[in-house]
Amino acid sequence: MIELNPISTSIDDNELETKICKVLSMTAGTNITSSMLQSCHRLTKKNVVIVKFNDRKVRQNVITNRRKLKDKSDELSDLGFHEKIYINDSLCKQNKELFFKCRELKKAKKVFDTWFFNNKISLQVSANGPIKNVFHSQDIENILGIDNLNEYLEFC
Repeated sequence: MIELNPISTSIDDNELETKICKVLSMTAGTNITSSMLQSCHRLTKKNVVIVKFNDRKVRQNVITNRRKLKDKSDELSDLGFHEKIYINDSLCKQNKELFFKCRELKKAKKVFDTWFFNNKISLQVSANGPIKNVFHSQDIENILGIDNLNEYLEFC
């Protein structure tokens, strides 16, 4: 599943799936139709739309090419999307929190890079260092050689 945000609440729910398909088509560079989606609806946070695909390859194509939306602001505006749209993997609460901590470490320049791809959070401490997968806070503590990640982040 992927999340798109912000999606204006001024876009009628009856038109939502059709317009989201057009946005996804622009991103993937191929025609994406409603029949390729298992579901497309707003979350309780009204400006977030979640999309579940029938085929993981289509989903992966959208995720891989999501940067193409940067150059499509005029076309998006014509569809009623007046803000920059972000496309991200839909994460469970635990992974959202863990990925947030990884991004905080990157902002504090304690790690070189972090990313989420193929349902895995990855972390790279230095530019030439090994890439480590992170599944729990304890993994980060072991990688960085610290005792308590939450206390460590407070001092970053």
